[in-house]
Amino acid sequence: MNTGQAGPKHVLFTVQGAPCALPADAVLGVERITSVALVPNTVDWVLGVVQAQGNIVSAVDFSSFLGMPPTQPTPQSRLIVTSRGPITVGLVVDTVEMRALDGTPSLGQGIMPEWARPFAGGMFDLGGKQTILFDPDKLLFSDRMKHYRA
Repeated sequence: MNTGQAGPKHVLFTVQGAPCALPADAVLGVERITSVALVPNTVDWVLGVVQAQGNIVSAVDFSSFLGMPPTQPTPQSRLIVTSRGPITVGLVVDTVEMRALDGTPSLGQGIMPEWARPFAGGMFDLGGKQTILFDPDKLLFSDRMKHYRA
């Protein structure tokens, strides 16, 4: 998608209305949510597994993972397949778009929601909305993501 803007590319998405972003280089793809195969003995924020980008990946209800109420996927929901090293997961989010963001994220930890702090790398002001920039390493290598047995 050519936005005509310069700067690093990011995948923008919403989680229960909160504007969020991931660096595009950590995103393998964005897909519609198809059938999810349930997996027993996992935490409630793991919806199951899906086939995405030629792999079987865990489908994570991202809002529930972050400690917010769980969401049910809708036709607008998308699966963001994100990867770092040996870890690949699909984050189920509300909506998605890809574009370049100008500027450098500020650390703005004072205004950042508590649920985002362990996994965020900063924030952007995007059209007057504070947008949380998730750090893929903090997210995917967190103890919570790596050890999700119930």
